Amino acid sequence: MTSTPPYPSSTAVQTPLTPLEFSFTSSPDKWLESLLPKPTPTPSSSIKILTYNIWFDNLYLPHRWLAILSLIAKHQPEVVCIQEATEGFINLLKNDAVARERYIVLKNFVEGSWYGCLILVDRTKLDIVRATSVTFPTQMGRALIVVEVIGKKDVSNLPLCRIATSHFESMHYSSETRFQQFTIASQIVKDTSISNPFISVVCGDTNLELPNEVDLPQQVGFRDSWLDTHPEEEVGHTWGITYPKMMRGEERPRKLDRVLYLEKEGVKVVNIGLVGDQPVEVDGHSIYPSDHIGIVAEFDSKKE
Repeated sequence: MTSTPPYPSSTAVQTPLTPLEFSFTSSPDKWLESLLPKPTPTPSSSIKILTYNIWFDNLYLPHRWLAILSLIAKHQPEVVCIQEATEGFINLLKNDAVARERYIVLKNFVEGSWYGCLILVDRTKLDIVRATSVTFPTQMGRALIVVEVIGKKDVSNLPLCRIATSHFESMHYSSETRFQQFTIASQIVKDTSISNPFISVVCGDTNLELPNEVDLPQQVGFRDSWLDTHPEEEVGHTWGITYPKMMRGEERPRKLDRVLYLEKEGVKVVNIGLVGDQPVEVDGHSIYPSDHIGIVAEFDSKKE
């Protein structure tokens, strides 16, 4: 990582993040700085991004989280954006063979909060250029994690990408705060004073639940990768499907989780799908990995 200062375009406080980079040895409970050999896969110009609110509830833990780790291993995204992560989940990552071999972990828990967001970056394919956390106006300990990555030499032809994630403010009465948070996220992702990324993405649990919030991402300049690839299926619900009994009163299924991006010539969503929308069997019970459904989107960069 470079020591380049964070983005100056927003008045929000920004803090550089230090990656948690480890590989496991045969000695129990001993962690060392990563010394993994450089792989030699076929170079690619695409990047696969998974966003998932993994639900911090104790229901069926750790079975749900183990199922989520299996999904990450199955889809092999280059970047994983996780919301509602806890220290317990981080400990699970440290003991997962795929996670400790492939991923660098960027963690952001706002001071005083017992959960937060993570970004996992595939170190076998990508190099981290810079990573920053950005404070939000919030009553719930919410913030934005921003990472810039570029394809690793001889492995990937991916140009510079900027990826941000957050667990935006929850509850219907927080719409004004969500608007402020999206405005800040838009400023950060669009900023080109330090670098000019080819692909720019904001993803996560948006918590956009009110009718007047449906077009908020477009209002601040984002495109919705799901709508771009499913023009005849505008819904794409990601909450209220897996555990409908958890909903209260007149709550309904919602499209809370999104992968948003800035439109740019040469940037294309080539594939997108749902993750965790099928149950797994645990002790004779069918359970879902989370109360949210994850989204995995693949972007291609045909840079001239």
